[in-house]
Amino acid sequence: MNYTARPPYLVARSQQMQRVAQRREKAHKGNGSVMCVYGESGYGKSIFCEQLLQDAQSIGALDAVYVECPPPIGSVNLGAIQPMQPFAHVLEQLLEKSTVTAKKKLAMNIGLTMLGMIPFVGAAFDATKEVMRDVREFKRDSKKVRKTNEQKNDAVDECFHALNQYVQERTLVIILDDAQWMDAQSVEMVEKLLGTIDSMRILLILSMQRSTAEAKNPALAAWIQQYKNDDRIEDIDLPSFSSNDISECCAMFLPSYTGNRILEEWLLHRSAGIPSTVCEYLNYFSRNPPFKSDGTLDAELLDSNLVPASLQAAFSKNVEQLSEDDRTLLSLCSAEGREFTVFIIAHLLNTDTLTAIKRLKSLQHRTGIVRSVGPHARYGVKSTMYEFTQALHYTYFHSTLEYEEKTELHNRITKLLQKQYNDSADEGTRRQIAPYIVAHSIESGDTDTARAMLLEAAEAAEQTGSKDIVEESYRLFSMLPPQVETQRFQQEETAFEELRNRFREHADDSTDTLEQPAIETSEIDRPDVGVVRDDAMEYFFSGDYDSALERIGSFLESSAQYIEPSDYALLLAMSSRIATEGNLFSEAQRYAAEAQTILSDSPNPYSMCYLLNALGVLSMRERNPQQAWLYFQRAAQSSADLSDDLKLLTLTNITMLLRESNPKQARKFERAAKQLCHSLHFTSVMETVFYGKVVE
Repeated sequence: MNYTARPPYLVARSQQMQRVAQRREKAHKGNGSVMCVYGESGYGKSIFCEQLLQDAQSIGALDAVYVECPPPIGSVNLGAIQPMQPFAHVLEQLLEKSTVTAKKKLAMNIGLTMLGMIPFVGAAFDATKEVMRDVREFKRDSKKVRKTNEQKNDAVDECFHALNQYVQERTLVIILDDAQWMDAQSVEMVEKLLGTIDSMRILLILSMQRSTAEAKNPALAAWIQQYKNDDRIEDIDLPSFSSNDISECCAMFLPSYTGNRILEEWLLHRSAGIPSTVCEYLNYFSRNPPFKSDGTLDAELLDSNLVPASLQAAFSKNVEQLSEDDRTLLSLCSAEGREFTVFIIAHLLNTDTLTAIKRLKSLQHRTGIVRSVGPHARYGVKSTMYEFTQALHYTYFHSTLEYEEKTELHNRITKLLQKQYNDSADEGTRRQIAPYIVAHSIESGDTDTARAMLLEAAEAAEQTGSKDIVEESYRLFSMLPPQVETQRFQQEETAFEELRNRFREHADDSTDTLEQPAIETSEIDRPDVGVVRDDAMEYFFSGDYDSALERIGSFLESSAQYIEPSDYALLLAMSSRIATEGNLFSEAQRYAAEAQTILSDSPNPYSMCYLLNALGVLSMRERNPQQAWLYFQRAAQSSADLSDDLKLLTLTNITMLLRESNPKQARKFERAAKQLCHSLHFTSVMETVFYGKVVE
């Protein structure tokens, strides 16, 4: 029985498909363009892109490649520290598709830097062996004398040159899914393509969550803002489902469905028309029919507690019918990420590859929650890759892992990848593995390994000329305290500083043409949570904790239904922190528990990081420093991808915790916090915090 809510075919997307087909025809005639497909989580972007790929592949006169930008693993955005990986995978697929003669020609058009980034494995590309050998020898001889400013756009220029040569003979459709996670240098590549795409036979399709791109990817957000009115770019917004669309979905999931407006309106109201939510409910109803034996709708059932109240609850109800072994295997798969390999899973299961494949195939056929996406080169081996069919599925099963389980699984993956890294003699392969080691070692708490691999990632970024990735690697590096301060720690610090200084000396600022996007206000009239936060903080800093709690409480009582769950959880976390300062520890625990419940159904990194800090301070006040340290460690990991105010909050709280137990280590965090205060011009905060009480 299939438990996934993935629909068998597209619904309500024919108009958008037609617009893509028109752009594809223009590209085939030499007038290329960029299309941005926007949709939030659950709106069917990946299914839409897969259909675009199938349509393009059915046309013999063009080539189509689909690449999914890697989603974060834990708190680490892999894409941000992997230069040009989306386009490296594009070139890899083109090499695989080409004939022997065309393969060698394409390999020769790919320059030194890009060729070293493509994840070649074994003897997969016999026709390029001689080219690759000559390239590696040249790279070794010239590496020490090449300057950073000479490398600035090597990877971008080389990739552009290869694609430009390729489309002289073939029309090319490139689909980059989850493009909100692409690295800054790939954004440069998109911009370079845009400069001449209207005279090239290329259609570039970027599928992304606009909100995530604007919040997490400054380079992409700037690009979107700068080119939002450009004729060479067409935006497609995937809409929510209408009543008619929901009626079509009902026919897909419910046997012998003849139409029922009450059910359809109920689904529309309960789901707000979000496609994945509609399908998840229908998936539930396919096994728990909402109709009586005479075929009439059981209206009382719809309003009862038997029907799940949310998307998360609906999926939870669906997976209850899975066996314990299946649920355990899915949770284990989630430890590697939304994408996972037979190579890793076999090791985690302590079994052979064939047995692991057999279990995953069975899981795919019986549930549809995961699916095979074929063999891919990763970690220096070629292995069949699987993925969770929806982000919700991955998030759900990853959340079922206990803290100790997550730590142990990430630790085992780290050790396996570290062995692959150490055993590989190829520099390119080692640098492809390094970011994955970073992510899993951070999740396992192995900061020493993470720091060493971040330096490796930064050096790879220097080779491709990506200053942004160097800085992102250093930002993560600086947030990870060494487990033991050794000479190696000092050497890593020095090496990172030297690397950054080389960029400062040689980087050509004239190449940075993108401007930061302007802040656009929402047109939706919602209660202003920011005002409530500011009012509560004023009361807090004046010591009037009762008024602070009353201000938040009265607001939530009158406006809770009009605000986002993440804002609700954030205000509860603030209440917990305020109650702690007023020595109301039981109330603080209650507020924190409520916030945790909300965030388990509606995850939000910002609110969760704030809550972890509040719980850490509460544990400090309850004289449980070990528990406080665990909370602050988790907060530090999550704040790496969040705003500077949360980084400052976390650094400061860690400083306060360590002042008594480890003054030497506390001073390091204090220095980092003071530097952040200076960069944010928070002089008054610095004076208050480091000579007064914990900052909020």
